[in-house]
Amino acid sequence: MTGTSVELMFMLRLLRSTKFEDEQSVLFFSSNLDWNKLLKTIQFHRMYPVLYLELKKLDLDWIPPWFMERLKSKYERNVINMLRLCSDLEKLNKQFRDSGIPSLHLKGPVLARKIYGEISLRTSKDLDILVSPEDVRKAEEVLLNLGYTTDVKILNVWKWKSHHISYNHSATQTEVELHWRINPETSGSAFHEVWERRNDVVFSSQHISLLGNEDLFVYLVTHGSRHGWMRLRWLYDIDQMLRTKVLDFPFLKRLLQKTRSSHLVGQALLLSNELLGTPIPDELATLVQGERALRLAQKSFYYLNHTIEISPEGDILENKDFKKYVYSLFTGRQKIQYLVNRLYPSAKDALLLPLPKPLRFLYFPLRPFLWAWRQMRRQYL
Repeated sequence: MTGTSVELMFMLRLLRSTKFEDEQSVLFFSSNLDWNKLLKTIQFHRMYPVLYLELKKLDLDWIPPWFMERLKSKYERNVINMLRLCSDLEKLNKQFRDSGIPSLHLKGPVLARKIYGEISLRTSKDLDILVSPEDVRKAEEVLLNLGYTTDVKILNVWKWKSHHISYNHSATQTEVELHWRINPETSGSAFHEVWERRNDVVFSSQHISLLGNEDLFVYLVTHGSRHGWMRLRWLYDIDQMLRTKVLDFPFLKRLLQKTRSSHLVGQALLLSNELLGTPIPDELATLVQGERALRLAQKSFYYLNHTIEISPEGDILENKDFKKYVYSLFTGRQKIQYLVNRLYPSAKDALLLPLPKPLRFLYFPLRPFLWAWRQMRRQYL
């Protein structure tokens, strides 16, 4: 990958556990690193837990003390945040279980424990919980009873329009994303199938369920690709899963065929191998040989290297470019589903033009005009 920033090069060298013993590399990094920019880059990629511990272990005398103090502060705040999320996770898990709702935790502290063995080595801002579509209403009742609130939903089309709903707790500031599909554009495996393949981890004597190894790997790959792999943390998850050699490759390949995501795994393998030195398993070697995987890897590297965070409030041109990238990930069927999905009203429409319940059917014919209105407002803001 050409054009890699000095700050990213330094981070990658640390993650590859490459020592800084030769005088040439010490001179290069000590002379060219912008320490403030490096701190921002580490923050953007959410890699400060791992990198702080690695730098502390290396004890390099040319690292500014103030820089290490800032990293230490971020590391310690993350420990507190992850412990808070663990507490909320355990409460939610108990309430869901008592209510007879099977649930799988997708990321958060459970993922940190599963992949890294220690919750402090990964960051997380929320809890992602997967339930069966039939249990969404019951799960929402549990969340509302615990003090979580959510945005307006209109026309009861949430199952078709999206794949999750976000809830926030005003007292704890914890955000929960309640999922009924693993990914927005694919149905993938039915809930009962991934439930049968689940793994468990133990938190304070509670058994908390998460996706099985292969389902988890595919989920992490599709999530990372959908977001342009803009955060190095997501690739590091892939690197760690592959290095632990927990995957059943014959089953994984069948799962990739079912979810039509082989090209996405190829993209992830190319990026992880190039940036982190992740060995490409022989069983998956054919996935990196196609032009599509290479093209996607090159495109997403741009977002990762330039620390571009795509959001509705971001630059319009970057958003347009990113939407083209996301569209290029889809299969033919997914493209059709995506286009049909765009015709359905969303919560954004309700926020822009609140209508009383008897008139909410008007959101369908008004949808194109509301979309144009949002675009015009975004341009002038």
